Amino acid sequence: MMPCPCAHELGPAIDGKCRRWKPSGHEPGRLCLYCADRRPGRALVLLHDLRATSSAYEVRPLFESFRWRRPTFAVDLPGFGLSDGFQAPCVPERSAAVLGELLPRLRRHDLPLDLLTIGRSSVLAARVARDGPGLIRSIVMLQPSWLLAERGALLESLGAWLESRLGERAARPFFALASTRPLVRHSLRARFRGPADEGLVAYAQASARAPGARRARIAAAAQRSSAAEASCLYRALTVPVLVVHDERGSRAPELEAFLHSRHDRFALRMASARGMPHFERPLETTTALERFWQSLPRAAFERAMR
Repeated sequence: MMPCPCAHELGPAIDGKCRRWKPSGHEPGRLCLYCADRRPGRALVLLHDLRATSSAYEVRPLFESFRWRRPTFAVDLPGFGLSDGFQAPCVPERSAAVLGELLPRLRRHDLPLDLLTIGRSSVLAARVARDGPGLIRSIVMLQPSWLLAERGALLESLGAWLESRLGERAARPFFALASTRPLVRHSLRARFRGPADEGLVAYAQASARAPGARRARIAAAAQRSSAAEASCLYRALTVPVLVVHDERGSRAPELEAFLHSRHDRFALRMASARGMPHFERPLETTTALERFWQSLPRAAFERAMR
């Protein structure tokens, strides 16, 4: 890996060491990684959502908190933030393959990783866990797609529909409008109980307006899994999972079915926050995550003694 040169149009999403890594093969180009790897222990990898305005900024509060406790990494996935994208249309399998190649390089002492995901990247993580047994110890999912309803994705869905039906030139004015500060804030506001974080709003707008932002729109549209595919990937998970959400059980039947299918799947309902609890309730969120991770060795021991 080599130091990450910051694009002139879009600065780094997280303060600290930024590196560039090139997967094998010709595509995608280099990925941007934010690294805090001087602490001992098991590595934690943070994955942002897969929306047109997504980037590692979405996990910034978690990175800032855990970087002082354990090796912590935040990834700009292919086509997002400062990472290069695929030249050909991206499909979830290709992003999962890139992630599956990267994660073994981030492990410490061959310890399986802890993974944290937001929204649609939860499906991507489930695919990586299926294809790389022994690579991941646990997954924390914040408001995972298909287990819970998506919020704030209406404009993105409409833009993707326009581009698929009318072409890029016809959809360009719509995307220019959707990348204005008021509409970016409106889209993000649905994922917050209170006002959207202004730093996140500013970086999301910069991401949407940066040269090459069309790659992120294409990547975001391509990463949408079908309900049947996502359900199959979630069911196949064999690692402990914690789902952090704010929905009542009666409004989340898919989540309830997922939780009851295995004994090592747990849920934490944070009614005081929506899809971004680490921005609105950072201490409560990090405390809950620490408790989950600390419980894993004990849970494994108890299962072994049955």
